[in-house]
Parts: sequence; structure tokens; C-alpha cells
Amino acid sequence: MIKQEQAFNKAAIFTDIHYGLKNNSEQHNQDCDQFVDWFIEQANINECETFIFMGDWHHSRHTINVSTLNHSVHSLEKLIDNFDRTYMIIGNHDLYYRDRRDIHSLVMSKNKDIHLIEEITQIGDTIFAPWLVGEEWKQLSQMSSKYLFGHFEFPKFLMNANFEMPEKKDHIQLEHVDNFEYVYSGHFHKRQERKNVKYVGSPFGHNYADAWDFDRGMGTLEWGEDIKYIDYNGPKYISCNLSEINDKAINHVDENTYIKVVVDIDTSYENTYYLREILTNQYNVREIRMENRSISINEIENTQEVDDVHDNVDQIILNRLSNIETESYDKELLAEIYKGL
Repeated sequence: MIKQEQAFNKAAIFTDIHYGLKNNSEQHNQDCDQFVDWFIEQANINECETFIFMGDWHHSRHTINVSTLNHSVHSLEKLIDNFDRTYMIIGNHDLYYRDRRDIHSLVMSKNKDIHLIEEITQIGDTIFAPWLVGEEWKQLSQMSSKYLFGHFEFPKFLMNANFEMPEKKDHIQLEHVDNFEYVYSGHFHKRQERKNVKYVGSPFGHNYADAWDFDRGMGTLEWGEDIKYIDYNGPKYISCNLSEINDKAINHVDENTYIKVVVDIDTSYENTYYLREILTNQYNVREIRMENRSISINEIENTQEVDDVHDNVDQIILNRLSNIETESYDKELLAEIYKGL
């Protein structure tokens, strides 16, 4: 489908917000809402008339919690109301089937106020691409434009600070987008670039795979220029060994912080409890996770959820509790008891 008009004059961009992450965490959904409010404010300050979202609006590919749906729809309505044009690219987490796009969770955005990108679409000198399935990447290698926006899985980019996307046979490569001047993508949550390809990164940290990576937020893009980033002071993750805890860690701690401390030295329970109390009372952190293992922190940070296949143990248990078919137990209370443990 080809249209001749220019896709945007000045666009505000973000990607991979993942409404419903962390087992439909109310805290995460509120964090998403707060980011959207900040994003709209920054877009207005920078006189952006166009909004471009580059995939993974929702997190779960199979179910959407009613509370999560209310949060996401409300924020989407605010975005539509504040921009002249809105482009929504379908990411892999928005799909029910990973290898086809006929069923997706952005069906509620099918209205005249949104350009929903369900197929490769060219508007003037800009091409928008959803999560590619099959051999659709071959189409891009035959196309060209000034701008390309999509939700791509290029090899050799970092999924997080420690894990690199491996090569895949018969899969999109960097050379397949050489004909585009600027390529912007969602999917990988770390902000990064190689050649003409830039991953914008997620709006804020989502888990400990994002530890110490605070370059998060949004971008603005004026026609004919490259992206300019605006950083957001949202939720962030810190991880360190107890033997290495120092001012670097403490200086980044605030009420939005999740911190994991690996107890890698011999110490008493009283000392670790005292550290927890200091971080809780003095800095009001969101979470303090003490792991009593004598291993390097680097050994446990090399994992990243590429898709929603590898849930951690807590998520598996919470999912099982929420799916109990019984009227005898309060499932929400069971979940709260487990979280407390």
C-alpha cells in the first residue's frame, strides 16, 4: 500500500512499553501510564505533531487482564487525542501467533484516528514494517526510503547489557536495509546503534537484565534529521555483589529503584538485615532482593526474555495460583501471601 504524502513533520517516538508485564502488575501498569503522561508533555514541549510506536504495546501474547486492558486503552486514547497522526506498529508480543499477524492485541486500535501497521506500508519517503513473518524480510531488501520504522530482530545487537542476539539462517541481516538512510526499531530493550540501524530502547527498565542501563525514555525526530533522545527518570534496576556495594550503587538509589544484592561474602544475617533496613527506610526503594549465593553477579545477568517463553519461577507460580479453578480460596490473597514469602 503506497501513499504519496509525507508521513510526519516532527515525530515523538517510543517502543516496547509492555502493558501487563510482571503478571499484570498494577505497579507496572501505573508506571506505563505515568510514562505516557510524561511522553505527551515532552512531545508538546518539542512541538511534535506525530506519534510513532514501534511495537509491543501489550506483553502477553495469549491473554490480556481486564485491569491491564483498561490501563492500556486509556493511555492509547490520551495519545490519540494529543497528536495529529498516530502510527502503531505491531510487535511480536502483540501477536497471538508468533509466525502470523491475523490475530493481535491491537485490534482495539482499528479506527480512523490510528495508522495501524499490520503489513509493510509506504507513506511517501517512509516505510513502516510490523513484526516480519516468513520471508517478508526479502521484500525490504528490494525497497528503499529515507526512513524505515519497524520491530526487527537483527543479529549481533544486544538484547541486554550482556547477551547478544545470535545469527539466524534465512533471517533479516543489516545488509538487507542498506537502501534506507535511517532505520529505527523496537524489540531489543537496550538503546544502541550499528551502521544505519538504531534501537530506541524501552521507556524504562523492566527487569534485572536492564540493571545499570539508565539510557531510557523517548526520541524526537524532525523530518530530514536523525533522532534526538530524551531520558526518562523512571523505574530502574541495580544489581551488585555485597562485597562491591559502594557509592556508585547508593548514588543511583531512589524511590523508583529495584536493587538486587548477591551475598558473596561471609556475613551474618543481622548484617544483611541491617542493609535491607537502611535501603528501605532511608531510600524507600521499591524492592530489595538479597540472594545468598557466593557467585559473581555477572553469572546471573546473562538472561533476557526474548519472547514470553521463559517465565521465571515466581511468574510460573503466580500464573498457576491465578488459574486455580475453585471458589474455596481467594486467589488474590494466595498470590499476596506468596509475594510476601
